[in-house]
Amino acid sequence: AGKSVSLVGALEKMLAPARAVSKKLLARSAVKARNAIAACLQLESGAKVYCFEALFSSGKNPYAFSRQYVPLAIGEALVERSIEVPDIPSIEAIALTRVERARQFIKPIAADAICAKHLELKQRSPILEVTRTFYRANDLPLNTSIVFFHPDRYRYEVELIARGNGKGR
Repeated sequence: AGKSVSLVGALEKMLAPARAVSKKLLARSAVKARNAIAACLQLESGAKVYCFEALFSSGKNPYAFSRQYVPLAIGEALVERSIEVPDIPSIEAIALTRVERARQFIKPIAADAICAKHLELKQRSPILEVTRTFYRANDLPLNTSIVFFHPDRYRYEVELIARGNGKGR
């Protein structure tokens, strides 16, 4: 399976708004949750969730395509309030709660036809898939996002800082 590395970082830094980014809603609808999404959101398999598909661009170039899943009631409230591409603060406002933590998994995948089209790539091109689940208090999930990133238009950077005297390495 290879090596797995776990890092801990500040949620506030990840949620900070990006500059010069445009968001475009591609689709939104109530859908039957696939098993993986239902598990992330701690719902029964096949439960209805709301899915928002969006494209993120810097200038004219798309760098990310996302599918964001929220519990059905939250999705309906977002639509009712005309929030097209929800962000965590808008979801927190609807749910009347704060995100306390998030888990993120990153893996390389081959772009399927839909991702390739939106990211302006050839099908089967390598892309990054980032799955993030945001949790409120008591470890209750609030949102799961799957974001697909263009390999030449997105860079993921992590700064690692030593703690203590460095013993135990």
